[in-house]
Amino acid sequence: MRNPSPLADTDSAAAGGQQGLKLWQWLQWFLWPLRGCAARIVADLRHFGLLIDTPAGPVLLPSVRAGILLSQLVVTLGFTLGKRVFFIGGVWLTANQGRRELRLTPFAGLVHTRSLYALMLNVAGNLWLFCMLAFVITLLVRQSASCPARPQWLPAGLVRLVHWWWGRPVWAAVPARPDMPDDGVVSSHRLRHLVYRTAIVTGIAAFAIETLQFVFAWGYSDVDDVIYDVIGATVGVIVAMHWPFRHSTLALLAAAIAAVVLLAFMAASLMV
Repeated sequence: MRNPSPLADTDSAAAGGQQGLKLWQWLQWFLWPLRGCAARIVADLRHFGLLIDTPAGPVLLPSVRAGILLSQLVVTLGFTLGKRVFFIGGVWLTANQGRRELRLTPFAGLVHTRSLYALMLNVAGNLWLFCMLAFVITLLVRQSASCPARPQWLPAGLVRLVHWWWGRPVWAAVPARPDMPDDGVVSSHRLRHLVYRTAIVTGIAAFAIETLQFVFAWGYSDVDDVIYDVIGATVGVIVAMHWPFRHSTLALLAAAIAAVVLLAFMAASLMV
């Protein structure tokens, strides 16, 4: 009997002249035991009417996508601007956040750090936070482009910003084919466009966050944080553009679950 391992299906890679296994095939190897659980989740979402079936794959309803985006934004703002209110043991304490400090020397923390744990926590935290945010936003925009019913609550200014960042109208009159095919191939021109504009948007957003931290004494404002945020966001966009569209719903649900867990920890800290 043939073994239905995902590693056996390499015809598409061979047809494209590619050697070895794609990233998604490696992920399938490690996530193979959870395949049945993922299929069950998708079936349940379809049963409750939370999915829209498109030729490219299942797409979440606009209200569900909005909830996922909101959870990611709350986590990002909580970890950057809310550290005087929330705390997570072993990560930060609210008592240490009520100060105003400006650090303008790039990578000074790497040279003059007093704690390797604190350094790794700061670097990994900034990279992970904005990588996840950019990853989720990119997948959400890809799903919106494949089923472009524009939510009425979106302001016109935000719609124009998304169109500028994406490089084309997202909420068009006719559903567009997903920008990324499922074989893992993306044009270098398309990727450079998104990376450059992601760096611009993330840099402005990170600068605004650091400015608010300095003005309201919500912790130290560090130029390194801006650099790590931009790097993390660009990595998130690159990964999301190479992510198979048919598996984007599962990735968004996993990100939403992780965000809910973090929000639960943050809410629990208010009760201590």
